[in-house]
Amino acid sequence: MKKETNLLLLFGLFQSCTSIVDCENELIFTQKNSDNTKHLFVFTRDCGATTSKSIHFSLLNRGVILDDSYGGNIFVANGKPTLESYKEAISTKWIDKKVLEIQYDKSLRVFKRDTVWGDVQIRYLPR
Repeated sequence: MKKETNLLLLFGLFQSCTSIVDCENELIFTQKNSDNTKHLFVFTRDCGATTSKSIHFSLLNRGVILDDSYGGNIFVANGKPTLESYKEAISTKWIDKKVLEIQYDKSLRVFKRDTVWGDVQIRYLPR
């Protein structure tokens, strides 16, 4: 009986820990580079009541699918209340197959802003 109780407690603890990191991504748009080897995913991420919705940018190799386990791997910011306001706050453009330009509203609070991902250079233009 004690062993079963301990297993149930352990299972409950595991479940509560895994539910802490449950997040939901909402895709805004994707953009491929000119040779279709890299895909930019721009999405909002909501991780529950204790965090605010944020905007994330992830660069992934062709064939990799973005799911809710991914957060942004090149750019993460917050500061806008709605999906529509995030859409207005950012724009992106591939300059060539290895250079990505990201413009973003300077009122955003930026947490991550990587300038290189693999062989891709990333330029940021706050506006």
